Amino acid sequence: MGKTAISIHQKKPKHRDAVKASASTKALFNFLPNLSKPSPIDEKVIAAEGAWAFHVAIHHHSFKSTNCVSMEGFFKTIFPDSQIAKKFSSARSKTAAIITGALAPYSVKKLLEELGSQPYSVSIDASNHNELKLFPLIIRSLPGEDSQLVYEFIVSVLEEYHLDFALLIAFCADNAPVNFGGAMKTGQNNIFKFLKKISKSLIPIGCPAHILHNSAQKGADRLLIDVEAIVFKLTSFFKGSTLRHEKLKEFCEFVEIEYATIPTHGTTRWTTLLKVIDRILELWDALSSLFGSIDKPPKLLEDFFQSDEAKVVCYFLQSVLKVFQKSINALQKVTLLLPELVDIMTKFRFQMTDRKKREFYGAATTTAMNRMDDPRKMDLLKTNFQEFYDTIIAYVDQWFRLEKLPTHITWIMLSNSNVDYEEVKLLAEQIAPEIAAEDELFDEVSQFNQILEQIPSKIFDNETSEKKWMKIFKENESLPRLYKLVSSILSIPVSNSFVESVFSMIGAQWTKERNSLTVNTIKSLAQVLVNFDVDCSEMYQLILKDHELLKKVSSWEKYQSD
Repeated sequence: MGKTAISIHQKKPKHRDAVKASASTKALFNFLPNLSKPSPIDEKVIAAEGAWAFHVAIHHHSFKSTNCVSMEGFFKTIFPDSQIAKKFSSARSKTAAIITGALAPYSVKKLLEELGSQPYSVSIDASNHNELKLFPLIIRSLPGEDSQLVYEFIVSVLEEYHLDFALLIAFCADNAPVNFGGAMKTGQNNIFKFLKKISKSLIPIGCPAHILHNSAQKGADRLLIDVEAIVFKLTSFFKGSTLRHEKLKEFCEFVEIEYATIPTHGTTRWTTLLKVIDRILELWDALSSLFGSIDKPPKLLEDFFQSDEAKVVCYFLQSVLKVFQKSINALQKVTLLLPELVDIMTKFRFQMTDRKKREFYGAATTTAMNRMDDPRKMDLLKTNFQEFYDTIIAYVDQWFRLEKLPTHITWIMLSNSNVDYEEVKLLAEQIAPEIAAEDELFDEVSQFNQILEQIPSKIFDNETSEKKWMKIFKENESLPRLYKLVSSILSIPVSNSFVESVFSMIGAQWTKERNSLTVNTIKSLAQVLVNFDVDCSEMYQLILKDHELLKKVSSWEKYQSD
C-alpha cells in the first residue's frame, strides 16, 4: 500500500510506544567507545600501549610480565592521577599482537618504502633451533638446506615484498659449497649460480671473517704442537674441580703471580684461542709446577709443560693471532664498506707476507727460541713457522677472490676533495656499462668536484663516507648517474657478521623459559629490533604522530597475524 501503509503504522499505539521508549533509552554507542574516532586521550593510550609493546620487545622482557602491568593494574596503582594509566590495557596477548600485527609489519613496510628503487643485496645464513632450520633473510622454518630449496625461498621472499630482481647487486653468505660452490665460486648447483639467472651482474661476497678464522685454524694445524687440543684438555682438567683450582692458586702464590681462571675457547670462533693463550702464558710457571708435582697427570699436559718448544709455539701464536684479531674486529664493523674490506684484507695479506719474508715470529718468540739449548730445535721451529705463514697466505689467496669484486672503488670513500673521472668510468663499466658510455657522466663528475670544493673541510672531514654521500645527494639531485654507482657499491655487504648477529638476537628471545614463542613471534621481534632506529620514548611519539601506525596498534586485525 506504499505511503498509506506507513501513515497507518505511525498512528498505531504500538509504534508510538516504541518511539517513546527509544527517546527515553540511551543508545548502545553511549556505553562503548567510538574506535573510528578516538579522543585525544584515547590516542595517547593507544600510543602508550604501542610504545610499551616496543619496550617489551627491544629489552627482551617476558610477555607474562605485561599481565602485572595491565590485568593487575600496576600502572593504575603507581600513576593514580594519570588518565592514560587508568585506560591502559595491554596484557600478554595484546602486547604480542601489537608486535606481530602492527609494529613488525609497519617496520617492514617503511623499510621497503625507504628502499624504493635502490640497489640491494641479499645476505643469508642458516642455524638450527631444535628441529627448525632458520634463515634470517626473513626468519622462517625450512625443512633442509638444499641449494635449490634456499634459492626458491629467497626468490619467494623477494617476490612477496615486490623487490625488483634487476636491482639485486650482491649475494653475501658464508663460504659453504651450498652457497658458492667452492673457492672459485663456480659450479652449477649452488645458490649463487641460481641467483645469477635472475641477476646477471650479481657480485659474490664470501664472508671474509670466516676466511681469516679458517686460515688461522689451517695454519695452526701445521704447527708442531696442537695448542688447541692442549687448551681443550686443560679446560677439561679444571672443569668442575674446586680442589684443582685451589691447588693452582697455591702454586700461583708460590711463584708470585696473580691467579686467574682460564677462559673457554669456542671452535666456531678460532681466535678466541688468543685469550686462552694469554692466560696460559701468564700462569705458565704455576701450571708447569702443578703438572710436574701431581701424581700421574694427563700425559698430554705433562709433556706439554715440560717441552721447550711448547712455550715458543704459544708465544708465536700469541703474536700472530693479534694480527688476526685486529683484522677480524675491523671486518665485523656494521658500517664497513666494500673499499674498506679490500683494504683490510690487502693489509692482512701484506702483514703475513712481510712476516714470512723477514722471518719475524714475534719478539717474545725470538727471545724464547734464543734460550733453547738445541739449535736444531730452533731451526725446526723456524721452518714450522714459515710453513704456518705459507698456509695462511695460500688459504687467503684461494678464498678471497679480488677478481670477483668491483675494482676502482677507493674514490667512494671520499678521502680526497677531488674525484678522478677515469676511476669513476672504470667502475661504471663494471656496474652499469650504459652509464660509462654517456658523456653526462663526465659532466656529473665535474659538477661533483665543484661541490666538494665548496664544502668546508671542518664540516666534512669528521663524517663517515656514507654520511658524506647522503649529505651531497640530499642537497644535489642533479647527479643521477653518480647516485646509481655509489648506491650500488654502498649496498654491498662485506661480511656475514650482521646476519649471524641475528642468531644471537633470536637466542636472547627464544630462551628455555620462553620456548612456547612461535616462529612468527620471533620473526616479528627480530624485525622490530632491527628495522626501527628509535628508543622507547621516540616510539611513543612516532605512534602518536603516525595515524596509520596508530590505527594498526588499535585495530582488531593485529590479532590475525599469528
